[in-house]
Amino acid sequence: MGSMLVTLGILGWFSIQDLKRKSLSVLELSIALVAGTIVAVCSRISGVSMLSGILFGAVIYVISCCSREQIGKGDAILFIITGILLGGRGNLELFFIALVLAAVYAAWLLLVRHVGRKKTFAFVPFLAAAQLIRICLQQMGGKL
Repeated sequence: MGSMLVTLGILGWFSIQDLKRKSLSVLELSIALVAGTIVAVCSRISGVSMLSGILFGAVIYVISCCSREQIGKGDAILFIITGILLGGRGNLELFFIALVLAAVYAAWLLLVRHVGRKKTFAFVPFLAAAQLIRICLQQMGGKL
């Protein structure tokens, strides 16, 4: 549970940064990477789990590079950090819940606010909300 809460804290911090600056600081990401690794090791998260989580983040990074940063590189590095803390499966769960939340928000922007398809928005707040949902589901006895 400790790594789940640390992940929520990291995502909460970067949500604020993403909303304010529309970018994530390399220095802050580096600090979060080191802190996340320490927490993961102290939490006895398996190396295989961490590596699968890192691999998912690396795939997102490659997609970021190939898509001219439609997904930001900072977001991809954040997925590497969350992958270390949550493992591959947890990172996938986080990603898909966040995608659903972002899709609902995008639909609202298109249908209610009549914003064009080219409108961009911060994705990290959806990751934080997704992690909060994962924690709540786990506390209610869900299998996460």
